[in-house]
Amino acid sequence: MGTGARRFNEFMGHGNRFGLALVKSGLNLNVFMSNSVNKDPNIKIPPHAKHFHGRRRMLRTVQTHMDWAEDKESYYVGTNILFQGAHGAGKSALLAECARLGEARGWAVGAISTAALYDPEELHKAFPAVPFSRFSDDMLIATKRPVMLLLDDMHTMRPAGRVFYDEIFDSFPGMSHRQIGEAVSFIDMVHNERVKHPIMMVSTGMHWTRQIFDDLGVARFNSGSVIDLQEVDSEAARSILDGWLRKEGGAQGDTTPWIDALVPETYGWPRHISDYAVLAVEQVKSDAGEMTEQGLEAVITAGREKRARFYEACLDGLAEAHRAAIARALMITQEEDGSQDREVIKDCLAQVCADKQERDAAFRQALQCGALAMRNGLYIMQDPAMYDWLLGNYGSAPGTQ
Repeated sequence: MGTGARRFNEFMGHGNRFGLALVKSGLNLNVFMSNSVNKDPNIKIPPHAKHFHGRRRMLRTVQTHMDWAEDKESYYVGTNILFQGAHGAGKSALLAECARLGEARGWAVGAISTAALYDPEELHKAFPAVPFSRFSDDMLIATKRPVMLLLDDMHTMRPAGRVFYDEIFDSFPGMSHRQIGEAVSFIDMVHNERVKHPIMMVSTGMHWTRQIFDDLGVARFNSGSVIDLQEVDSEAARSILDGWLRKEGGAQGDTTPWIDALVPETYGWPRHISDYAVLAVEQVKSDAGEMTEQGLEAVITAGREKRARFYEACLDGLAEAHRAAIARALMITQEEDGSQDREVIKDCLAQVCADKQERDAAFRQALQCGALAMRNGLYIMQDPAMYDWLLGNYGSAPGTQ
């Protein structure tokens, strides 16, 4: 049995130990939560997920950290949570769910950019009504509420290639040594409870984002506060699709045949669940609530085409010869999860690259675009559908046999 099939069977058999699921509601990422402190139109956070299922354990972790921050007798005052994963793992939607939790408990919620870590003017955009000149206890106290900072896409602070290849002060393009120092101080204050006011920073990023914190010299995360997002289990996927079909699409009758057909197409990946849910709703609405065989075929076809475009966009910048070389490396692995040794991947790339410089650049690009991720010292393609897509399109290319 191939690696893609094994991972797919684990998904269909509820074998995913993470049990994660969330889907963005709609595609408009310019919508702010109605009660959010942040009103700056240049910093955007998505609406919370509709028909949210599965990631309850993630949210319980967030709530536990909020409890610690609010407990005046607790050692924990500041705290930091990181959600990391490949494109389409549902990071931004989960961040929005955290914002909803914060607002429900009366926290001051502000979305920040990476620039806010070293530029007080950028930080001020998250809290325009609070006068301050720098990040400090006084600034936090002036909010009069516990503070939740939302930092989406922290990985943009440092490209993946620099995470694995360069020293810290050469690794943050566009930032001066002073700005790096300010960012370190900012994160350290929150992360190591060096504040006297309840605060939490929730960050998201690609799979290498934890390395950024490590290289900044930030101390180890609290137990359970670094969460790697992977595919969801089939029960959660079914619940999400059913919610969309019934509540958004007005589906009439039994949704089971459609869900049975669509769940395998999603591979349990949140992005694909979302895409198929939206396509299914559009089709059912156009058919006045009926779920026909022709309509289902149309949804599946459109979903596969959309998924292929998504992968082409993700791998933009990675040459086809390099894609084929990575496919070959993944095909010859002996690991159950499809992971492969770095040197094997580089050897396969070397066969299609003119020199070591091109080989290393291709490997860095594969990390940067999310085609490869490190797990337990080996490299894996996190999205199981991308794995099958890559091998299906490039596994028979010249040099891959």
